[in-house]
Amino acid sequence: MKPLLAALPLLAILSACATAPSSDSTSAGTSPGWASGDAPNATPGFEGSRMSGEDIRARLAGRVLSGCFPDGGGFSEILADDGSVRHTQTGEALATYRIEGDRLCFTYPSRPKACYRIFADQRGLYFYQTGDSALSASTVCPIPSGTRGLN
Repeated sequence: MKPLLAALPLLAILSACATAPSSDSTSAGTSPGWASGDAPNATPGFEGSRMSGEDIRARLAGRVLSGCFPDGGGFSEILADDGSVRHTQTGEALATYRIEGDRLCFTYPSRPKACYRIFADQRGLYFYQTGDSALSASTVCPIPSGTRGLN
């Protein structure tokens, strides 16, 4: 699997259900799904409703995130509670992450920091790089045609 930012200058994480890593970091249970419905923070031009920093922390910190990029490539990494991004099989630290306001930011070695706005709907999560309306990644794989921001 590719490190998240190796395929694109971005994150793009998660499976439709983020999972908490087990003690051996190789298997995990699933987290509860997101409720569907109209949300007050729905943003035209983006898929789903925008997540707050608190929502991002509750949903992603300490979990295995798997998903896919628009080009079809996939990823799966642990967003550890200590702010490290770790390989799901070996536990090796690959990068760091921080939640800054309502954005999830990643810093990989030899790459500039990349921040993402995350939107959620009943199917999963959608990652859009700050300042761009193009979809960077999703936990809905394969990404359905017609998804907002998919070029």
